[in-house]
Amino acid sequence: DGTGKQNSNAEGGVDMGIPDAVGSKIRMYRRLKCLSQEELAAQIYKSKSVLSKYELGQSNLDISTLCAIASALEISPAALLDIPEQKSYMPAPSRFGIFQNDTLYLMASIKNLKFWRGVLTLRGTPDGQTIIRLYSMLPSFSELDRCKAVYEGPLSSFSTNTAMLLSNVLDPADMTGIFVYARKGNYHICPGLLVQFAYRDNAPSVVKTILSDVPLREDASTEAALTIRKDELTQFHRSNVISFPCFAQEEQIIDLK
Repeated sequence: DGTGKQNSNAEGGVDMGIPDAVGSKIRMYRRLKCLSQEELAAQIYKSKSVLSKYELGQSNLDISTLCAIASALEISPAALLDIPEQKSYMPAPSRFGIFQNDTLYLMASIKNLKFWRGVLTLRGTPDGQTIIRLYSMLPSFSELDRCKAVYEGPLSSFSTNTAMLLSNVLDPADMTGIFVYARKGNYHICPGLLVQFAYRDNAPSVVKTILSDVPLREDASTEAALTIRKDELTQFHRSNVISFPCFAQEEQIIDLK
């Protein structure tokens, strides 16, 4: 059924195998830690072939091994079990607008990358908070396991604006901020700013961004909506304040049914 593998054990019973999604998470975090399969396998006292089967969802994985892998990757076991399609198990009354969805799509435009893609997953906590997880710099929205980094942090959502301060789960000093605001008449997108530290010089940078409840069209209209305009640069020179109030209407950059 796609949720896992089943194998008969020696006593004739059935063992539940590891879901494919968990295996892809192991592979993703291993790559983000720049570890080879041989290196990670050695840390958990397994062979490379066994680890490969874990990552492909082809072999059973018990809780103690899952915890050992998480410890070697310096993440919590829960990070390996976080499946984006899961529903929040507790309602969060402070989620407004498109933030009532459990999955959102982020788009920015950086010249040398064309489009900067990210997927955000939202989940409730027992104390009523909402936690955001950002899978950043994706080659496509369907390839979460090929992200360049994973960030996590709390959501502060209001009826007019929302803020997220997220830390890299593998390097807490690496932080990303997302600040978006709701616009009257726009029900599927939230325009705003993405603030992060540049990879090359570790200096803070700011780009336009748009969050949406479905992926944006990757065309000239979307690129224009995310590009800093000359009049916005002129206003910046005059006031020394970065402000990007102008965005395309949602029907120009999103396929509405």
